[in-house]
Order: sequence, then structure tokens, then C-alpha cells
Amino acid sequence: MSTTETGKPIIYQNEKYQFSLTLPSSWKGHYKVEEVHWNPSADVVIDFNFTYQGEVLSTLFSIHILSEELDEEAPLTYIASNDEKTFAYTKALEIPEAFYENEQLKAEQDQFLHMMNQDVPQIIESMQFES
Repeated sequence: MSTTETGKPIIYQNEKYQFSLTLPSSWKGHYKVEEVHWNPSADVVIDFNFTYQGEVLSTLFSIHILSEELDEEAPLTYIASNDEKTFAYTKALEIPEAFYENEQLKAEQDQFLHMMNQDVPQIIESMQFES
């Protein structure tokens, strides 16, 4: 993950589920993490949202934490399992409608696309679990 453009990477640490992720420093001021319960199959979902001027516009990716093995038909991508939990993720597949409706947001499209297509796969690969 390249951090030469803007400095040190951001370490996201989740104490409750004992994992960490490394986010590029370019994400500073452009994301918000929320623990939500929109997936009934998951114990919890951790959404990493794209923000513009402090407002959440779209989810970039979500970590789904499940108490059981991943269902083969679930639209989730497996990350890892430990003794108690299975970790999987989903990511945004398209640019949110807000980018087309707001002239000021058009300038943010490239950043959103880079975050979604280049950064998210590297962030998922950076996932580490505490032992």
C-alpha cells in the first residue's frame, strides 16, 4: 500500500473482535466507521463509509462478522475464520447517485473510485488478528 503521497497509514483497531486493518493515509477525513446490524445473518456489520464534508455518502466496504460458517450462496467474500467467528466482506460496486446529482461531488469521483477499486482490496489483505 503506497503511503508516500500523504504520510503514515491509518490503523483501524477493533478491540471487540480483535482485528486490525491498515487504511491509506489518503483516507483521512474521507471515511467514517459504523457498527450496524443490517445483515440478519451476521452478528454485526462494520461499515466503512465514504464521507464528503463530514456527511456519509456511501458505504465503501463492510466487514461482516458471523458466528457460523459462510453460506455458499451469500453475496459475501470470505476473509478468514478463527475459533469463534467468520469474517467476510462486501464492497461498493458502483458510484453512488449523489455523484451524478451534485456538481461539487463530481471532483470527488476519482477519489471514490480509487478508494473502492485500488484501496479496498489492499485494506482487506492487511487484516490482522490478535492472538
